[in-house]
Amino acid sequence: MKKIICVVLSVLMLASLGFSAFAQDYEWYDLDYPAAGITLMVPDSLLFYNQGVVDVLAADEMGYKSGVYVLYLAYIGVPEDDYYNGDYEDDSYAPLLEIVGLKDNYDSNALAQANNTLHMDLNQASNLGTADGVTFYATIGTDVLPAGIQSPYAEEYENLLQYIPDVINNSSFYAPVAPHSEQAGTSAAFQTIDLDGNTVNSADVFAQNEITLVNLWATWCPHCIEELPDLAQIHQQLQGIGCGVVGLLSDDSDPETLADAREILADAGVTYPCIVMPEGGSDLFPTNGLPCSYFVNRNGEIVGAPIEGNQVTKYYEAVQDLLNGGVEAEIVTDAPGAVPIIPAPAYNFGSNTGSIGKTKGDITPASGTEYRIICVDESGNPVAGAKVQFCSDITCMLGTTDENGVAVFDVDPGHYTVHLLKPPAGFAKDSTEYETPTTYGDVTIVVKAA
Repeated sequence: MKKIICVVLSVLMLASLGFSAFAQDYEWYDLDYPAAGITLMVPDSLLFYNQGVVDVLAADEMGYKSGVYVLYLAYIGVPEDDYYNGDYEDDSYAPLLEIVGLKDNYDSNALAQANNTLHMDLNQASNLGTADGVTFYATIGTDVLPAGIQSPYAEEYENLLQYIPDVINNSSFYAPVAPHSEQAGTSAAFQTIDLDGNTVNSADVFAQNEITLVNLWATWCPHCIEELPDLAQIHQQLQGIGCGVVGLLSDDSDPETLADAREILADAGVTYPCIVMPEGGSDLFPTNGLPCSYFVNRNGEIVGAPIEGNQVTKYYEAVQDLLNGGVEAEIVTDAPGAVPIIPAPAYNFGSNTGSIGKTKGDITPASGTEYRIICVDESGNPVAGAKVQFCSDITCMLGTTDENGVAVFDVDPGHYTVHLLKPPAGFAKDSTEYETPTTYGDVTIVVKAA
């Protein structure tokens, strides 16, 4: 289905500026990516000028244990009218700056995957130095600019490059932190029910396996449903090594939802047990989106770090590593913080490499740290109680609009799609899929009367 670009109320206000907009008195946006070990400081002129964007980090796709952490700043060379009309292709994105962090024991296979995905070439990259055991590199991805790029795009691209030294020198680098790794070692004790209403105690669930993969999912989450058949197969494989899968329904527990869940699981061929999220379960198993898979040992303790998103290829290996004691040693659980950087060879994007390890907060960040999805009726009045689905490529979140018709999603800036999952009474269903801006901003959806 073709994605429709919604009207962005606050993000593209600078798109009409000419080249004179490149000045030194800009404000900065503080974009924190702890999973990549980077707090990126971006001037507003670069962040908003002609749809310059910060793309989603690839650390989760590479795998935290791989030791490869990637973030890149991009520029979309598309005429303004085409952007608003949705007439563009994904390959029109041209990376400006790629920042790569490598641990000493990085996974070479993951690095090769990153190279293929992001067109990196570390032979052409500048070694920025080492911060807390991770060496950071920077490179400009000029090799993936559209062939035969014409003015004004080529000229705009060259002008945007002048910001690269300031971006590098004002950013902080530190040891990457896997999301929710602080839960490792905590107890996952609870009491709940299964999908048939029977009482279930967590101790009984976890005592059956050396390691239990606890898969958080929901009936409204397409990424969750997509991976269920694979999880069913993984469960069979894990049984051979004394482990298994348990589904944790992070949905409503009303009879209709439970019936839907049973049907979905049956269609996927799932034979492993599925239970309902207990009261306080979101504190035991915090997540930034679904699906999310935690790992719990026989004693009911969370081990390692969870894997967020539909990434089934990692599950079996993660369980095996936990059995061997490997994952926990790899996960960084300290809170992120800038550390002094070890000087590296001369940096060819700028001269002040020492500032890469500077303390966070030295530069005042600008406002805007979340996405707001605004639902209104055809007269422009707010629509409260609308359930909105908010998805990345691998995870989904669910929000409900408040009395002002607003649902807020506190996530990293990047590419997301939005879908009106369930309108309130009196309004019509709408299967249209919308796309958010690639920087923080507002998206408005008009909800029609039934």
